[in-house]
Amino acid sequence: MFIEFHFGNFRSFRDLQKFSLEATPLRSNDSGLEEGHVFEEQSLRLLKSKAIFGSNASGKSNLAKAMAAFCFMVSRSVAVEGIPKGLWNDRFQLLSNWDD
Repeated sequence: MFIEFHFGNFRSFRDLQKFSLEATPLRSNDSGLEEGHVFEEQSLRLLKSKAIFGSNASGKSNLAKAMAAFCFMVSRSVAVEGIPKGLWNDRFQLLSNWDD
């Protein structure tokens, strides 16, 4: 399980982005609402689920692809010798002078 996922320079994302499952400090007036959606352990409050929504071409699929690339790196890091060709060619390409 991960709490936060940071990524950048990937497909349509130039700058560093953060996808967090940490719940905000805001509290609902309906205490039953939080019980079903927030997991609390000591001082950590995590969301049990999170939705990704937005307009067409806003990067939803690219976020999922960044997570899939991360999962591939972690799960295959020991099994794969070298870096598979084409895996890291998804750098940000919407600016010609961007090459981080």
